[in-house]
Amino acid sequence: MSYFVKLETTLGSQVKWGIDLDRAFAASRTRPQIGDEIGVELLGARPVTVRADVLDEAGRITRQHEVTKHRNSWVVEKRDYFEQRRQRAVALRNERYGKQDLVQRHPELAGAVATICLAELFAAQKLSTDPDRQRFINLVRGAMAQAVEHELPLPTPKLREMHIGSRGPA
Repeated sequence: MSYFVKLETTLGSQVKWGIDLDRAFAASRTRPQIGDEIGVELLGARPVTVRADVLDEAGRITRQHEVTKHRNSWVVEKRDYFEQRRQRAVALRNERYGKQDLVQRHPELAGAVATICLAELFAAQKLSTDPDRQRFINLVRGAMAQAVEHELPLPTPKLREMHIGSRGPA
């Protein structure tokens, strides 16, 4: 017994197989039903060890042995869900949005915006030229947008206590 989903795409019918599809549907935030327009995203594959039958010439099982296979991991959501994720990523990449405006429009981006703010502080303190600072900030902004678009975990910025003071003569 195996799980599959049949998709009607612009390229025609496609069938995606995988045991993880059962989990993906159960974990879906949008709870797609038969007939809904959905998106199916392959998150990746991980190796698993399974037992495989060894057959003789007559097709009888003679023994079993362990083999390494790959198990795909999936996300299954209604189509609008993926479009909303893409729009949040576009907004995060757009430098014209003010940070407060961005967080007001998309509160779920607060962690990504905080990370960008920390990148700006780091760049101002540690990088000596404007092009280097801007390149670093753009890399962080792009990484945050990619994480949002592909629903990867966002880092949780943690501030350590800052010690400000002057040192006396050594």
